[in-house]
Amino acid sequence: MLLVASVSPLSSNKMILEKSIDRIIELFAIFKLQIEDKNKAGLFDSNRFSEDVLVPVLRDIFDCPYLRNLNSEIRNYPGIDLADASKRTAFQITSENSVDKVIDTLDKVIKHESHRLYDNIFVYNLKKRASKYNKTKIKEVTKGYFDFDPDTQIIDSNDLVRRLQTLDLSIVKRVEETLEVHLGNPTKFFVPHIQTWTEPLVLNIVPITIPDELFVAPTTYVREDVIKANNKEVEDEIDDGLRRYFLGHKSSERSVIWAALRMANSRSHSAWVVRGRELLSFHNLRDDAVLAPIIDASASDPISVESYIKNADGSFNLDHLNILKDLLRKTFQAQLAHRGVNWQHKERVFFFTTLNESKVRKEAWSKSEGRMVYKAVPNPHDRSKTLNHEHLAFEAGFNVFEGQWYLSVKPTMYYSSNRYRKSKWHKQNVSIIKRKDRNNNVLEDFLFIVEILKKDQNADLLEHANSLWIKLGDPVQMVNTAYLDDAEWLKHEEKHKREALTKPADLPLLSLSKQ
Repeated sequence: MLLVASVSPLSSNKMILEKSIDRIIELFAIFKLQIEDKNKAGLFDSNRFSEDVLVPVLRDIFDCPYLRNLNSEIRNYPGIDLADASKRTAFQITSENSVDKVIDTLDKVIKHESHRLYDNIFVYNLKKRASKYNKTKIKEVTKGYFDFDPDTQIIDSNDLVRRLQTLDLSIVKRVEETLEVHLGNPTKFFVPHIQTWTEPLVLNIVPITIPDELFVAPTTYVREDVIKANNKEVEDEIDDGLRRYFLGHKSSERSVIWAALRMANSRSHSAWVVRGRELLSFHNLRDDAVLAPIIDASASDPISVESYIKNADGSFNLDHLNILKDLLRKTFQAQLAHRGVNWQHKERVFFFTTLNESKVRKEAWSKSEGRMVYKAVPNPHDRSKTLNHEHLAFEAGFNVFEGQWYLSVKPTMYYSSNRYRKSKWHKQNVSIIKRKDRNNNVLEDFLFIVEILKKDQNADLLEHANSLWIKLGDPVQMVNTAYLDDAEWLKHEEKHKREALTKPADLPLLSLSKQ
């Protein structure tokens, strides 16, 4: 009888993996020798190798699909060489392993505000990292700006090999192929990668569901009486805390209603609008005890949203359509309040603010355990004081297309002086961020914001989800759209825009670190 020995697929893959790892180690050793020889001859230029080899290698190992060589866009880009904006990860490539080189790199990162765009900054040594780095010196440079751990963020080829040992075989083989083509036997891999010329396009709109009907009730308060009673109460108040509630004859109707509710000791929600002598809300106004002091609840009637915003001939009643959009925004504002997302009326943006008076707020999402959405920025001249407050923010709009309602979300940043009022540094800081922002940054911000806004719809929050007036779907995507190479596109930007990327801020303001 012939006994045939078999090798399990798992065992076979392990053998292939070990063989590939051994070959990768050999290829890195070859490369280190090339570096030393070229350094001695004064011929070595790491930028070319970074572009040809390290970009695809680091792209695979660190899962940075949009990693690119910044030096191909701006010559001698300060502080960093390679970066992926979507993953907020950057690399400095160097053959020097001294702590002074590391400090010089981090100093340039801070000076040119690159830490605003990249949370994870690595220093990759082409030869070998030092066995030990002075953490105290490094912390003196980065303290208050961003975290940098020399044990994990100063790396060399040995660190890459250790990372590879935890990755899938397909990734290891791809890295081996890249190194083999450039450093070993290029004929071993003769089948070129075929580039696809289409890509999905994510629009910054999300389909939403809204209630089918709204309630309309006549108001019962007398405007002049409310203004008179309110102002008498404010004037009689010893503490100046109520002075800001003083009303004039030009005050908005909403302000008058807030005053009437406050004097009736009724703490109202914001999910309503008033037009003329009518108040509209998605809440059942017949049972709304909060608004009862200022409406005739018994005369409240439900109206279908469709009939409210359309004329008899099926065309839109533009006045009613705009009223409904305003109601949707105010309802959304009330819906987000418990999540620490507030509305800034003058700037027309929603912004994330602190919870429990903490100086830093992070929100977990599917791509990281904690991403910064709020930070109290210390004064660089007196760190015991706060310079301003930095908030992740977004503009929101409501529109209907062919019977489907959509929410548009436009990410931005907001800087406040007191967690609400706009800071005098707002315009300058936002301008800096917009100069450096790229499509991938905006996409990541958009996807993050949408995910946070949908948290109340999770199954474990089903009880609360059932009370939501506005529910969000998934972002709208267009498939098979024409591929646009962002790196190539950026090469053709106006010269002054490219130069603006390296222009330092007038003040060393701290930034909202994103993860």
